[in-house]
Amino acid sequence: MNRISLLAGAAALVAGGCTTVEPIDYARALCDPFPRDEFSACASRVIDHYRAMAIEPDLPFGYSTAGPFALAVGDALYLGSYHSDPFALYFRAEDGANACRGAYDAFAGSRSPVLEIHCDDGSRGAGELVLDRKGRNGVGDVEFDDGRRGRLVFGHGAVGGLTDEGR
Repeated sequence: MNRISLLAGAAALVAGGCTTVEPIDYARALCDPFPRDEFSACASRVIDHYRAMAIEPDLPFGYSTAGPFALAVGDALYLGSYHSDPFALYFRAEDGANACRGAYDAFAGSRSPVLEIHCDDGSRGAGELVLDRKGRNGVGDVEFDDGRRGRLVFGHGAVGGLTDEGR
């Protein structure tokens, strides 16, 4: 009975975290830290890459369980990677001077897809995730204990345009 309850709860968690996320949502989250004169080029690159990935018929092995991750806080853009399975997600991203890590794990007691975030500079916070309909890309809001806010984006289609993969 407990196994059935756990699986039903996890399925509800995954279904409840999926919604319509448009390419412009990824572009805004990723490109806001850039100077205004660079925003348009950045946004175009993110949207073009997302659209190209959306028509990819056969994604390579691992694209649904691991990929690029970005965290935008103030004028800093942290880039890194994530690894996931249906019930957990772990990420590490850095901006050159600082690195942040985060995770949620349904088996360890996480009841919602909220990442606990810890950074090398001592910052701590939480990030809520929203998956797109296919569950391979996502966006979210981050709030640090000191009041700073940011956005996170993950997935090959969403972030790949800003990483080496998209250049």
